[in-house]
Parts: sequence; structure tokens; C-alpha cells
Amino acid sequence: KTNETGREVKKKVRVVIRGDMQSQTPNDGPTHSSPVARLDTLRLLVSKAATEGYELKQMDVNTAFLHAPSSKPAHMKIPYGFPDNELLENVSRDKQVLRLKKAVYGLKEAPLAWYNFCSGIFTENGFTRSDNDLCLFSICSPDSESRCFVLVYVDDFTLLAKTSGDMVWLKNRLNSLFDLKDLGAASQVLGIEIIRDRDNGIVRLTQRKFIRQLLEEYDMLDCHPLPTPMFANANASLPSHTVSLTDDEKFYMKDKDFRHLSGCLNWLSLGTRPDIAFALARLGQAQSNPHPKHWQALTHVLRYLSGTLDMGLVYSAKADRPEPHMHTDSAFADCVDTRRSHSGFVVLVGGAAVAWSSRKQAIVTTSSTEAEYIAMGVAAKEAAWMKRLLLDLEFPNNGPLCIYADNQSSLILATSEKLSTRTKHLDVQYHSVRQLAKMGICVFKWVSTKLNVADVLTKPLGSNLFLDMAPRLGLPWIRRNSSVVSETATVSLTVPSGSVVGVLWEGHVTLFDICVW
Repeated sequence: KTNETGREVKKKVRVVIRGDMQSQTPNDGPTHSSPVARLDTLRLLVSKAATEGYELKQMDVNTAFLHAPSSKPAHMKIPYGFPDNELLENVSRDKQVLRLKKAVYGLKEAPLAWYNFCSGIFTENGFTRSDNDLCLFSICSPDSESRCFVLVYVDDFTLLAKTSGDMVWLKNRLNSLFDLKDLGAASQVLGIEIIRDRDNGIVRLTQRKFIRQLLEEYDMLDCHPLPTPMFANANASLPSHTVSLTDDEKFYMKDKDFRHLSGCLNWLSLGTRPDIAFALARLGQAQSNPHPKHWQALTHVLRYLSGTLDMGLVYSAKADRPEPHMHTDSAFADCVDTRRSHSGFVVLVGGAAVAWSSRKQAIVTTSSTEAEYIAMGVAAKEAAWMKRLLLDLEFPNNGPLCIYADNQSSLILATSEKLSTRTKHLDVQYHSVRQLAKMGICVFKWVSTKLNVADVLTKPLGSNLFLDMAPRLGLPWIRRNSSVVSETATVSLTVPSGSVVGVLWEGHVTLFDICVW
């Protein structure tokens, strides 16, 4: 396990089941997936901590899955190292198996079993589960009567409380319910580093360690940085992913793990870097048949990241507009292959993005007004969910969510029920935007294209425009020199084999029953 700087701090040992060898029956159902906390919710918690001065702490459940009972009968072979004196007498070792009593790591149903166990503990002990994020729980502090929040991501608990007294009470309450380790102030969640400056009311989210690891993996830590994640003419210059590759191009791409790098960068764009979201949405379309130019465009993103290694989302109580609001935009018919348009939206709270999207529209539109109208509908549906989540988290001023767009014709269309010859063919699903506006969920306002933050999510911008737009997302520019000195050292920890066996099997009685197969 590593800390926020990438330094190895301890070794982990786990008993893991070969879940890939589990027998499947029709009654098992198609999936064992478990709910996990949304990154949007995590960013909202951080934003609330910054803007309202809440306490933000972290706790970790020790061997979380081993607390949950196994949801159905399962057996495993006796592994190497299991002590003979614990086995049944007068029965050959080869004929004995372990019957699982707990949801041991590796079982297909283990994540869901742990979630159901954890959620049940919370709800049975006075916590309320949010309907808008099934991993968000809250409880009222008896001291200040303010609500305290717990966001659960598998075994990681992120805690939010109004005062230090409330936080102490919340920690004591959780310790009475779970076997927890107190990690102190939140510093790293899911690989996202949390850096807080309480004096200035600022919290910054970065993925510096993850970016650095990527740059080292592709030997680009000392590369020449680029000012934007994508060239401004990328839509026209990149080849179609449907074009067959020549033999030379196939040979060039043979050792290029396009999907791996694309997936890593996509995780980054989902976490703290909305500035690269469009580039990843565009290049992700080529995963089935990437061209060398697509690979070069991916490494272009790495070059941009090498120069913005420390850039991250900055939430501040002193932001120009700390209250929640949205921007939406579209790029009309920008896909050369399908002529479909591209939609984007961003939700800003505390001066930085908490939720965003950049994706191709589902249908071909015949005008920019139509494309913008569909993009506004996507943003309005996000606003409906966001408003409910903001209410759960007790954000102030929870009125209609203001959505800014830069197309006046689409704004008129969203607030009028009159039929137009150019838009009467639109399906009813795209008119939900009108209903949401009528219900007071959202209100639409015009904004200049130069001030529309969502513009960066719909098209590749030139360096001058991009230079101005990124800080509006809450990503202030933090440049670095191209030459970097290594800041972390590799730590090698050696664990004697005997102690590993001891850790593995200590207290095994709570996990297994020994029986004859």
C-alpha cells in the first residue's frame, strides 16, 4: 500500500478465492455488481468542506469483506500453508475442503454481500441512506443537531461533519459499529489526493501521483510539454476508426497498448481533469481499430499532462460564484463518420467542476439549434438529479439550478411549446427539458460563447482559448519545467514466509468450516 506521495508504507496479505472457477446456476442472476460511491458525490463533499468549513476525515474498514456473511454455500480447496493440526482426523487432506462462512475476497458475490451488510448496519443504527447515491449515509449529531455524512466506497469511509465535536461523535459512533482504522484528515481517496488550506478556505483535488506513474510507464516524464490536450484541427486531421490499416501501420501499432493508455487517461478525466474529457471521448471511439495517428494523439495528451502535472480542481469559499450552476454546449455535426453532434455539460460548485460529461449525441441533428436543444435536455436531466443530491447534502440556496447556454434559438425552444417546422420531428424524450423547466428544477440563461465553460467539453480549442477556459473549470494553471527530479524513492519491504502464513491463517475459524468433500 502506498501513501499520497507514492511511497510504499506496508505490505498487504489476502486470502483470495478463485472466483473465476465458481459454478454458475440460473438462480445466481446475471450479475453480482455492488453499488459504489459516485465521484460526483465525493467532489460535492469536498466542495462543501471548502465553502462551509466542514471537517473532512477518513476511516478504513479492516478486512471489510470478512465481516459479511457468505450469501450462499461455497467451498474451496485447502490452500498451501494451512496447518495440518486444524484438519479433520482420519480423513485424507485431499478429501477435505473449506466451507466459507464469510464473503472471502475473490467470491463473485463478495462485493454485494459486503455492501448489503454495511448498508444494513448503517440503516439499523439511525443512519439514513440517500436515494440519489446509495453509498451516501447521514445522521443527525445530538450535540449541534447538524447532519453528518459518510460516503462509502467499498471499505473506504469519507466523513463530513460541521464541527470537530460532531466529527469526534461521528467517529465514535462508527467505531462502535465497525472495526475501523482512523486515517485522520482526508488526504487520498481512490488515488485522488486531497490538499487542504484551511486558512484560505481552499481544498484542491489532484491525481499527481497517478499522472507521474503514467508518464514513467511510457518514458515521458521528461518529454517536451504541449499547451493543449489536443490540436485544434484534430476533428479534421484524425482518420476514421473504420479505415483499414496498411501493413506498416499494423506493424507500428502491434506493440501499442492503446486500450490500456486510453483507459488510464479516461480514469483521470473522470476524476480531476475535465480539461482532457473531450480528447478522451474523441479518441475512445477508435479503440476497436486505432490508427497510428490516434496513438500519437493519445501521447499528445500525455505531453500536455507532463506540463500540468500539479493541476487539479480547486474549491474555494472565496470563489466568484460558489453557488451551484451549470453550463451546456454542443458542437454541430462534428463527427466526420456519422455527422452526429457532440454534447457537453459541467456543474460548478465552489468555483470548480463537480460533475461533467462529454459525449456524442445519439441521433443526427439537422441544425445547431436542434443539437443545442438536445444538449440542454441532457443537462436538465443531470440538474434534476443534482438538485436532489444537493438537498441531501444540505447545500444552501437550493432553488432552480441555473443552466447557461450560448444558443438563443434553443433557449426559446426550451421555454416555448410552439411547434416549429424545423424541430417538430423531435421525439418526446427530447422535450423533457420543457417539463423540468416548468417544474422549477432548472432555469435557462444565455451566456456568451467565450464565457461558456462547456465549450471545452465539445471541441478541441486553440491554445489561446484553452488557456482562458481551463481556469473557468476550476483548474488554475500550474506549470512545471520539462526537466523533473524524482521525488519518491522505492521502498522494498521483505516479509518472512513464515509470518505470511501466520497472517493468512490466524483466526481462520471465523472464515471457514472444515468438512469432507
